Amino acid sequence: QAEAISDLNLRGIGLFPESRRYYPRQELAAHVLGLVGLDDRGLEGLEYQYDDLLGGQPQFVVAQQDALGRIIFRQEESRPQAPIFDLTLTIDEVIQYIAERELARAVERSRAKAGTAIVMDPSTGEILALANQPTYDPNTYRKATSAARRNRAVTDAFEPGSAFKVILLAGALEEGVVRPGDRFHGENGAIEVSGVTIRDHEKYGWLTVRQILTQSSNVGAIKIGQKLGKSLYYHYISGFGFGSLTGMDLPGETPGLMRRPRGWSALSLSVLSLGQEISVTPVQIATAFSAVANGGNLVRPHVVRGLRAVDGSLQRQVEPVVIRRVISSETARTLLDMMRAVVEEGTGKEAALEEYSVAGKTGTAQKLDPATGRYSHQKVVASFIGAVPAERPRLVILVLIDEPETLRWGGSIAAPTFREIARDALKYLQVPPSPARDVRLVRVS
Repeated sequence: QAEAISDLNLRGIGLFPESRRYYPRQELAAHVLGLVGLDDRGLEGLEYQYDDLLGGQPQFVVAQQDALGRIIFRQEESRPQAPIFDLTLTIDEVIQYIAERELARAVERSRAKAGTAIVMDPSTGEILALANQPTYDPNTYRKATSAARRNRAVTDAFEPGSAFKVILLAGALEEGVVRPGDRFHGENGAIEVSGVTIRDHEKYGWLTVRQILTQSSNVGAIKIGQKLGKSLYYHYISGFGFGSLTGMDLPGETPGLMRRPRGWSALSLSVLSLGQEISVTPVQIATAFSAVANGGNLVRPHVVRGLRAVDGSLQRQVEPVVIRRVISSETARTLLDMMRAVVEEGTGKEAALEEYSVAGKTGTAQKLDPATGRYSHQKVVASFIGAVPAERPRLVILVLIDEPETLRWGGSIAAPTFREIARDALKYLQVPPSPARDVRLVRVS
């Protein structure tokens, strides 16, 4: 159409070319890539984070022109123009598509407000997929709401609920205050702490530590928290990175909210053992569980793998960064084995895969109602975090569903979504099936 108008040679009508960023995959990885505004400046995501590298720096030109607008003198500044680079990402296009597809199905099926899914390599910290619902097309970003453009994986904080019991047990096992076979009484499903009665979803009697995690017993978790104590529990919470930025290479990250022990009430230790009175981001949870999956090292998450010059030469390679060791490899192996029981025998059965062993934990956290200041019985965050294959994890996958109206438990909506993402991603990566756990020898005569 532009060429046709130009061919008409209409007096007083001229055409000026204008550059525009185009995203050929539309919504795919929109929250990671971000977007570019009309002035060619990055506004969100990697476009904003690496705007100077992707677009270079503006150059100043001194020029003179006559009354007719003709240039009679022009001089560019002498300093060399800043180089422009290409980013190589850790995001895998196929795994990203799988995560977005299954997350969208889960949000629609449960009629949820929103959702997030993260697929991470626990050994390197590479983010292979990061998906949010609702999402948007950066080519037409002005039509999208601010809620659709928000990267919930790094900006939104939530109470993790029972998924946080893994962090509690990591500290308790590492410090030797409990062992997997130790037994605690479930008080028939209710315990009173500082005048507040906290209940379980079942009336349990004696439970081992392994069963406390498998059945997600609140009473058992509270008793373990009391044995661990304030100072040590806080040490492990902060050690796993909660209350601090992960330092990942996406803008807008928030640290969540974690108070120091001196600000805790008489009830705080008990409810923190259940994943309440703390807010965390999805990427923090994925990073913390990756430390369990990789043998105890907290590794910085990242989405940029390297920088390349316009001629294709590699200018910088992003290497894995180990922030610190948080638990021993022995404790990590014990936790993974206990989390396998969660999937095989407990609340996470819907996450089980036929060909791969899964270690994971469900979470269902009530949200605070701002109108009443109390926990809502209707609004919850349902989640599942898992590592596959459990014997040597290649992937850590988090699925979080915000305010589902149906299928409101982590085990009923987040766990099966994890299963679908994990199954297709492992097949795509050609990960060999897990070895059979039980081998029966049959004599042939």
